[in-house]
Amino acid sequence: MLVDDPARLGESRFPDGRLLGWAERGPPDGVPAVLCPGAATSRAVLGTHAEPILRRLV
Repeated sequence: MLVDDPARLGESRFPDGRLLGWAERGPPDGVPAVLCPGAATSRAVLGTHAEPILRRLV
């Protein structure tokens, strides 16, 4: 499956030292959707599942 690169990548550090990595995908004028995965996943592999989410939002 072909997955486009994210439009933006970033990291936010919390005061207690934890690091949150995030990726922004999809059209800039699209409906926002937040996906918060469980353990043993990363923002790098989550883009492979964006198509079913986008279909439901249209």
